[in-house]
Amino acid sequence: MTEPAAEQRCHLGLWLRGEGYRRYANNPMLYEDLLGRHDSLHRLAREAKACHDLGDAQGVLQKISDLGRENRSLMALLQQTLP
Repeated sequence: MTEPAAEQRCHLGLWLRGEGYRRYANNPMLYEDLLGRHDSLHRLAREAKACHDLGDAQGVLQKISDLGRENRSLMALLQQTLP
């Protein structure tokens, strides 16, 4: 989702603001890191779309690489939090 505020409406965003909040609000540093990484994914997706719209293929490839790296970081963080 690349539209404005998509991070609040996607499945992970809804979970983070519901069940995720209930689970991790007692650890504000972790919770803020999860939110920040999730928001970063959406920001990078919007930036990749903007590069695409401008015909900047190199920019798109860079943003896709950045997206992959951020996604792996978020997934690793989520896996660390599992009981």
